[in-house]
Amino acid sequence: MGTVWRAHDQNLDRPVAVKVIANLAESPEASARLRREARSAARLSSPHIATVYDHGHDSDEDTDYVVMELVPGKTLRQVVAENGPQQPSDVARWGPRSAKR
Repeated sequence: MGTVWRAHDQNLDRPVAVKVIANLAESPEASARLRREARSAARLSSPHIATVYDHGHDSDEDTDYVVMELVPGKTLRQVVAENGPQQPSDVARWGPRSAKR
């Protein structure tokens, strides 16, 4: 549902992740849902959840974006490329670990 880029917040001098979602303007419902989800996620505070710093729309590029804490580590794509498909039992443990308070 988008592409995540590593970026640098020049105003606050920190690394961030920017999730870019193209063409949401074609679907006002999807764009509104992204804004709601970004606002909801920004209210959460947990060491197990990436902090959302900002969200918006770039009208020049017709893309919506969410700026969030950069979490070090491998992407799911990298894990699968290195280790092959993950076992359902392993994947089932990811959710509860990320949902801890």
